[in-house]
Amino acid sequence: MKKVLSVLNSAKFYCLLAAIVTITICSKSSFLYPLNDWGDTNCYFIIGKGILKGLVPYRDLYDQKGLIIFLIYSIANLISSSSYFGVYIIEIIAAFLFLYISLKTVSLFIESDRYSFVLAFILAVSVYSSASFCHGGSAEELLLPAFAYGIYIICQQIEYKSVPTNMQMLIFGLCAGIIFFSKYTLCAMYIPIIIVMIIDAYINKSFALLMKRTLFFILGCLIITIPIILYFALNGALYDFYNGYFYNNIFHYAPEEPTNHFSNAFAEFLFHIQVFFRKRNILPILLIGLSFIWLTLKKHYMLLTCHILSFVLLFYIEFFVASPIKYYGIPLYSLCAVGLCIIAKLLGKIQIYKPAIVNTAVILISIVISYAFTDNRYLMFTDITETPQYILAEDIRSCDSDDINLLVYDTLDEGFYQACDTMPMNRAFIQTNLTSSFLKDEQNELINEQLADYIITKKYLCDTSDYEKAYEENKDYIDKYRYGNKTYIVCFDDFGYELVDQTDAYFETSYNIYKLYKKKG
Repeated sequence: MKKVLSVLNSAKFYCLLAAIVTITICSKSSFLYPLNDWGDTNCYFIIGKGILKGLVPYRDLYDQKGLIIFLIYSIANLISSSSYFGVYIIEIIAAFLFLYISLKTVSLFIESDRYSFVLAFILAVSVYSSASFCHGGSAEELLLPAFAYGIYIICQQIEYKSVPTNMQMLIFGLCAGIIFFSKYTLCAMYIPIIIVMIIDAYINKSFALLMKRTLFFILGCLIITIPIILYFALNGALYDFYNGYFYNNIFHYAPEEPTNHFSNAFAEFLFHIQVFFRKRNILPILLIGLSFIWLTLKKHYMLLTCHILSFVLLFYIEFFVASPIKYYGIPLYSLCAVGLCIIAKLLGKIQIYKPAIVNTAVILISIVISYAFTDNRYLMFTDITETPQYILAEDIRSCDSDDINLLVYDTLDEGFYQACDTMPMNRAFIQTNLTSSFLKDEQNELINEQLADYIITKKYLCDTSDYEKAYEENKDYIDKYRYGNKTYIVCFDDFGYELVDQTDAYFETSYNIYKLYKKKG
């Protein structure tokens, strides 16, 4: 009983509870939602399932993220291949690790065990109900523990004037490898950490020791790198790996075009800034600000410099070099940890602090804030039979009971392969935002040769001879929703499909119309 009570009163349990509460409310992968209809999550999920069936990413199923994320989703498939429960469990584990490492960072500066329950929930609600969290299951979200660990070891080194241990450097290397082979641009956040680590070791005359222990960092990187290289080499897909993950991302990645029309360069610059500094990100932004204030007040100028450089470099890479997409900012929330020190200090000044009452209130407030802040609540408690994924899948099942060749055309998959319980017929099972047209060309070829039994798309597909008629029928919709700059009607010579059903659904900020085409005959 003492051991049980000890566990229930530990920071680990508090972090786990906070992770469960916030992920359950905020992530579409949880049981409160009928499904996770986000394109990124479903693409990873299908590729993860494909790996378990012997398919090789980039060669057999194409997406531009790294192998590590696909492997994580393979684990999610092992937990449950028929639902998003596995993704939900992995999100909870990642959130738990992030929260626990962050509280360990706080403990480097201040005794905070008594307030760990409150701190865990404050951080969890701030991060996972924010706009940057998006729908749940992003690569950036699942990598938060790795970023938090980098912040932890640099804070430990400078606060205690000691070089990280061999084991810590090994874990640091593993984290770096995991980030690199998930989305290598995110390694930008580690660069200031490594530089400050070297400078601090030189100042404190422990540079030689750090260099020795750097071998363990390299070992950690190699533990991740070597199996990945061997995996693609043994499957004869090294070129596909290089071309898909490195070359195309460097030379053919097309940042998403914002719908705003900018009057000048400053307006565009301001838009990029505002994507991150938006109202629903106010809580984590405040915590980051408190981190800067704490480090300034405590005269930890080297740590302050490290935090600022990490923020600026990653922000620039993700929001200006890549795309101003809201979920790109979530790795920056690993900088929130130190800000919790100020909150712990304030809690310590409360004369009468009754944990039972405070903790109960914190849970209730956290539930309310999470529900109020999350953008995903519009889908919460929706019956799965009301979703377009289920509706169109039922249409297909009513016509064909056997395996069918499905193509999700010219868009990311929002859960249609999963709902139809089928695997893609071609590596071009989705359309990404690459400037290279090879995915689009392969999808068009599948349609021209009528190799797909069914097509699900947001576009209007028709025969070339029917274009004028199709345009007149859809003119009002095109003028109102397509902004005149995105092709809505796609024509094919000798189009061999017929529109059998269409349905709409709210997603993020607007309604999407999903169409189901069936091969004629």
